[in-house]
Amino acid sequence: MKRKYLITLITVAVIVILDQFTKWLVSTRMSLSDTTEVIPGFFSLHYLTNTGAAFGLFRNMDERFRGVFFIGVSLLAMGMVVFYLVKSEDEKIFFPISLAMVIGGALGNIMDRIRLGHVTDFLLFEATFMGQKTVNFLDRYVGGHYWPSFNVSDTAIVIGIFGMAIDLLFFTKEGDDTN
Repeated sequence: MKRKYLITLITVAVIVILDQFTKWLVSTRMSLSDTTEVIPGFFSLHYLTNTGAAFGLFRNMDERFRGVFFIGVSLLAMGMVVFYLVKSEDEKIFFPISLAMVIGGALGNIMDRIRLGHVTDFLLFEATFMGQKTVNFLDRYVGGHYWPSFNVSDTAIVIGIFGMAIDLLFFTKEGDDTN
C-alpha cells in the first residue's frame, strides 16, 4: 500500500473515532442546551444539535430532503477530495493528511446525520472582538446570531481545507496539476 493511502486511512480513522467519542461523551453527560464553562469567558462546552449546515444554514429545509441533501453534498465533496488524493504525489505527507482531515470530518458528520438525523455540536469559544465578547458582539451588531458551537469533525474539515490551501499555494510547483 502506498504511504499516502496509509497516512490517509490512519488519519481518517483517528478523526472519526475522536469525533464520535467526544460526541458520545457530551451526549451522555450533558443535557441538551447545557453549557459548562471550561475556561471562564473563553471556552465552554455547549451541547446542542444542528439539523442544518454550518451556522445552522438550511435547517428549515423540508425534512424529507434535508438529510439526503447534506449526505449527498458530503459524499460529493469526499469524492472530489479522494480524486485529489489519488492524483497527489506519493512522497507528500502534509497534503494527504489535509485531505484525510476533510474526509474524516465529513464522515463523522455523515455518521451523525444517518444515525441521529442531526449533527451534535458542543465546542464554544467566546473570544473577545473589538473589546466585546464575540457572542455579545454578534448579538448586538448582527442581531440574535451567536458564534456557533461546533465539533471535532468541523474542526478537522476547516484545518484540512487550510492545510490543502497552504500546500497548493506554497508547496506545489507551478504548472503541476497533480496536486
